[in-house]
Amino acid sequence: MTSLSDVAKRAGVSIATASLVLRGMKRFTPEIERRVRSAARELDYRPNRAARALRTGESRTLGVLAPDIANPFFPGLMKRLEAKARELGYAIVLMDANESVDEEREAIAALDAYGVDGVVWIPVGDQPLQRPIAPVVVVDRRIDGYDSVQSDHEMGGRLLGQHALELGHRRVGLVSGPQHLSSAQLRRSGLLAQCEAGLEVGWETFEPFGTELGPITLAHLAERSVSLVVCGNDLQAIAVARALRDMGLRVPEDVAVAGYDDIVFASLHEPPLTTIRQPVEAIASEALRLLVARLREPSLAVRTVALAVELKERGSVAPIAAAGADGEATGAPGPRVEAA
Repeated sequence: MTSLSDVAKRAGVSIATASLVLRGMKRFTPEIERRVRSAARELDYRPNRAARALRTGESRTLGVLAPDIANPFFPGLMKRLEAKARELGYAIVLMDANESVDEEREAIAALDAYGVDGVVWIPVGDQPLQRPIAPVVVVDRRIDGYDSVQSDHEMGGRLLGQHALELGHRRVGLVSGPQHLSSAQLRRSGLLAQCEAGLEVGWETFEPFGTELGPITLAHLAERSVSLVVCGNDLQAIAVARALRDMGLRVPEDVAVAGYDDIVFASLHEPPLTTIRQPVEAIASEALRLLVARLREPSLAVRTVALAVELKERGSVAPIAAAGADGEATGAPGPRVEAA
């Protein structure tokens, strides 16, 4: 069986250096890290986690708690978190809260019982944990008292609003996400800020981040009173596009549709979705960077990281001259906000 000393000898470094590189506990030159990791791969080195846990009190496992892995955005993030964790010498324990606060509470307790060293937590809501556990980094939300990493969601909303105005859309409908989530709030506020630049909200409804639309949203879509519908995420956008087609309307010729997240299905949809791409790779890297730093130094000040997003222009949004102009012709007053 390959030992750590075998890896160190192959890489030409000390056993201590090889251990620190593989555990991600200290930074070395890129060349040294490359040699150590290459040697570990070539020799098929597998550390004895059980023995190390007894010796150091570290399990070298991290918990990842997602709100709903049925949402295609989260499996993509989980995949990148697992890859980054493996690079740092950690294994991942994945838990799914199924959009339930109760299940989330049970999952947190289970991760605590497993003895994970730290937790990457994507909360169901925006409330702090009721019981203290291992160090936690919050992803895609911001909760006071926790290190957090999220996309600049306000920037994303703003980019969608600016894009709408640039293409001549003035009167839009909003299918906003659940407002108990700070990420959904920020996406909405970023877009609404463009009202000062001439954007008008013809109607707004609030829907879960899924593919089911309520009757109020469907009724507004049937009115065809806006030229563009901006959605809180891509699943909502796909549902809106489907509903419009069922009503005999074309996307984007009659009504344009925009989403948020750039899930894998966004570019495969017909027409491909205009959306906001979140930097999933960077989110995973930053989350684990903050978590490992917290493990090394628990007294660090709480840190919040917001990462820039990118507008992906595709076929579901067209210039107003190429889309239906009914939304401009109505002249209906002011925003109207209704709950679905």
